[in-house]
Order: sequence, then C-alpha cells, then structure tokens
Amino acid sequence: MTHAVAVGDRGQITIPKEIRDAHKIKPKQKLFIFSTGEEIVILSAQEFKNRLIERYSDHSVDEEVYTDFESIMDDGLD
Repeated sequence: MTHAVAVGDRGQITIPKEIRDAHKIKPKQKLFIFSTGEEIVILSAQEFKNRLIERYSDHSVDEEVYTDFESIMDDGLD
C-alpha cells in the first residue's frame, strides 16, 4: 500500500483510511513517530515495544529510551 499525503499548515498528515483499517488504528490512538535519518517511521505502541525487545534482547536498553517509553505508556497507550 502506497499513498501520497500532504503536510498541512500545522505539520499534520492524514493517514489514509485503507492504512488505518489495515493496521487497526483508531481515533485518538497515540503512535510513535521518529526519524532514522533516512526515513520517517510510524509505529503503534505495541509494535514499538516489540521492536525494542527484539533489538535489545541481548543488550541493555539505553535508560533514556526506556524511561521515555514507560512515560508514554503511562499516558494511556495500550
């Protein structure tokens, strides 16, 4: 699935319905958005957590990343 989206005056984008439906994204759901330096990535909280666990399963996670994640999770992410 590929869609072109425009960035609004306030920096907002609309995730196309087809993608929202495929990924079960609900209104008011919080998502993680970050830059890898080459691309912009948007992940659900669960997928972000899964990737952290996968990536750092044999290493310690940087304390700042863990603290940020736990803080965001405490804000009501499932």
